[in-house]
Amino acid sequence: MLDIERRCNLPSTVGDSLVSMVDIKGDFCVNLAHELRAPIGSMLDMLDLLLTTCMSPKQKEYLESTYSSTQKMMRLIDEVLLFSEIEIGNMQVNLQQCHIYEILDEVLDTLAIKALKKRINIGYVVAPDIPTVVIADCSKLRCILLQLLDNAVKFTHFGEVSVYVDFLNVKQSSDGDGDPNRKEISFCIKDQGIGISSQHQQHIFEPFFQVDPSLNKLYEGTGIGLSIVQKMAELMDAQD
Repeated sequence: MLDIERRCNLPSTVGDSLVSMVDIKGDFCVNLAHELRAPIGSMLDMLDLLLTTCMSPKQKEYLESTYSSTQKMMRLIDEVLLFSEIEIGNMQVNLQQCHIYEILDEVLDTLAIKALKKRINIGYVVAPDIPTVVIADCSKLRCILLQLLDNAVKFTHFGEVSVYVDFLNVKQSSDGDGDPNRKEISFCIKDQGIGISSQHQQHIFEPFFQVDPSLNKLYEGTGIGLSIVQKMAELMDAQD
């Protein structure tokens, strides 16, 4: 009888242990990412200062390459940090006033060198009636735009990448409780990249999904960027 009870309790015990292991792994990744951000952030600051000093063209080329690689490392760490926080349910939404033009300029400035190297034009168009200040989680909005635009630049080899900002029609709830004065804003990103087939589009937000694994070396990435974007948008109650 005792043996039967032990066997019956085993799945629950194993399940609790697995959940505990996932939580520990998530906490470890979050702590590790935080510890790595500080020294790499310092490296970026020092490299930024060095780029303002006098040096030969060759030295500048080496330094710019180092700066670019360090930025990639920081972006990778940020993705791991965000993904881990989402997995352990530790991500919170902080709604505040966001300046749309400032966020767009910051994101485009981050990707400007990457786009310039590929000779791609990158910019944004904001509808004239869009307010300059909106209520949102500024850091998450910035992160979402950076992830989507980074993908657009990565897979585009000619032409341009553009962000179009306009109002999105909001449907009132069926019980009539919807706020008639509430307006939502859409950010539409257009590029001239390699595209993706309709059969694969439903899977692109899955973590680590790759349409063609053979292209992994050509297009670097962790495979979790779009999954992070989707989770952040859901947290902010955004529409797909």
